[in-house]
Amino acid sequence: MHQAEGKKVNRVLETRTGHPAPDGHDVRRVAGTTDARAPRLAPGASALVNLLLLLFATALALVIVETAAIVLLPSSLVEKWPPSRTEPDQQLGWRMVPNDEHFTYTFPVRVNSYGLRNRELDAKQGGEFRVLVLGDSHVYGQGLSDDEVFTTKLERRLHSLNESQREGSFNVINAGARAYSVNQEIIFLRTSGMQFLPDLVLLCFYVNDLELVDTNEAYRRARSINNGGAYLFDVQRPDGIVARAMWEAVQILRRSRVLMFANDTLNAFRAGNDYEARFLHGEIDDDIRARLIQVTDQFREFKAILSENGIAGLVIIIPSANQLLPQFASDQYQRLVADAARGVGLEVIDLLPAFRARFRDPHALPILAFDGHYDATAHQLIADTLYPVVAATAERIRGRQP
Repeated sequence: MHQAEGKKVNRVLETRTGHPAPDGHDVRRVAGTTDARAPRLAPGASALVNLLLLLFATALALVIVETAAIVLLPSSLVEKWPPSRTEPDQQLGWRMVPNDEHFTYTFPVRVNSYGLRNRELDAKQGGEFRVLVLGDSHVYGQGLSDDEVFTTKLERRLHSLNESQREGSFNVINAGARAYSVNQEIIFLRTSGMQFLPDLVLLCFYVNDLELVDTNEAYRRARSINNGGAYLFDVQRPDGIVARAMWEAVQILRRSRVLMFANDTLNAFRAGNDYEARFLHGEIDDDIRARLIQVTDQFREFKAILSENGIAGLVIIIPSANQLLPQFASDQYQRLVADAARGVGLEVIDLLPAFRARFRDPHALPILAFDGHYDATAHQLIADTLYPVVAATAERIRGRQP
């Protein structure tokens, strides 16, 4: 679906046993107690008092830390029920359930009869120019309303062009799906996407697309969750009491800014040397080279589908938000992916220069808090950057049509 957890130090309190000393003297007298008749706590009661004191001190520390986090950290996003429902798909692995209604955080999502986060699609009209946008959760619009996703913003801008030039209408179709990789997007194009009769296809590439999805294995896992039926994507369980309880438990934890920060920090530490981090830092090794070969094959398949159907296509390289930080100054990710696409005859739009020009403050990244997906300002920039290229492509294609 993409926007501090501290370690708690527990202190062990050691207490005296309260038993008489071997010589028969009261331990309290040896310790300097003057009143031999002072009441003593039983060993169990003493341990209970110490435990209560420890719990109180821990709770107080948590309150203090969480209060500080309210000042220093953003609030985590609220997630409404229900989350997205998915179902097994033999070709794609999984897909969104058609005609589903769910939430992405607080925003409602209506899935059409084709299983897309898009309004219902009617028969293509004369003069209508269709743009089919393929991608993962960045295209789907994780955490954003329908109006904030760049596909909607791009279509709105194209409509203004339509009004000024009195040309045919524009229809930008959002075919993004959470957690899809580039191979699933191209499978979708070949098996389902062409029925929409697109004039232009935008294949949006993100750095984690270097890892292709084994669709056969994904389909097997999806079928095992609910005996082949629909299930909730976020908890990977069928809808029901258990799934709802798991979901609500997560929401309780999400209310803590400290826990959310700690979770992000831990995830960043775990990913410190994975292929994405190495690639973004400008490293290249045999693992990354092998992944680039696989991606090149996917681009070659994409180009073949475009050629077979006589339609235009572009590869859109979406930057990682980490690349807006000083320590990720390398643009190797963009250069190598662009070289792979151009090597098979595809045109490329690299969004990194526009992002670095627009978002200069590394302390104010355009991402959702504790999520990592781009916010509405970033989606607006994507739409603005794509608009002139898409408009020029539409004008060129329309000029060839009788």
